Amino acid sequence: MLILVRFLCEKWAHLIIYFGRARLKRCGIEIIILLLMFIACGDDGNDSGVRDIKNNGDGTSNVVVKKIVFMGIQSGSTKGDIYVMNEDGTNVTNLTNTSDKAEYYPLWSPDGTKIVFSSERDGNFNIYLWSTSNTVPQRLTDSTAKDAQHCWSPDGTKIVFVSERDVAGRGQIYVMNADGSNQTRLTTDDDLNCMVPQWQL
Repeated sequence: MLILVRFLCEKWAHLIIYFGRARLKRCGIEIIILLLMFIACGDDGNDSGVRDIKNNGDGTSNVVVKKIVFMGIQSGSTKGDIYVMNEDGTNVTNLTNTSDKAEYYPLWSPDGTKIVFSSERDGNFNIYLWSTSNTVPQRLTDSTAKDAQHCWSPDGTKIVFVSERDVAGRGQIYVMNADGSNQTRLTTDDDLNCMVPQWQL
């Protein structure tokens, strides 16, 4: 498996992002995975896995198991779905169940309660939001062009993304609120093809 590792280091935390391609066999089904995994590490530099220690406020604490989100393509299909699983690979769950429509690039929100992803479920690629409080994905963009390459702001209030809505065949960078409102074009050079915007952490 080819892994590209991006290591971002701040004073109090480390963030490691793994991009790769792997195969997972579970319950007799082989899933081809494009894996996007976030691992939070302690500020002492020792890998603490993907668990958090939750203080219950009564002098006790318990381990909170974090989830891994990824795109999976089942054997015999060319279209992806969005999955989550526990850190140890158990409880693989298909969140979207649209194997006849392509769905890509899932990203957890900074607070771990939402997943933003791109999907062609409504005819062309737009950006959608899945929430732990509302498991029916919410459509954030409604463009006849391709909207994708999304990224959360560090505080989770905004999403930056690329769209071809104003310049056919050339992506421009836009930003919107996390609920899809106030979509604003940021780049103005029609001759510039923009890709993969990322917020500075």
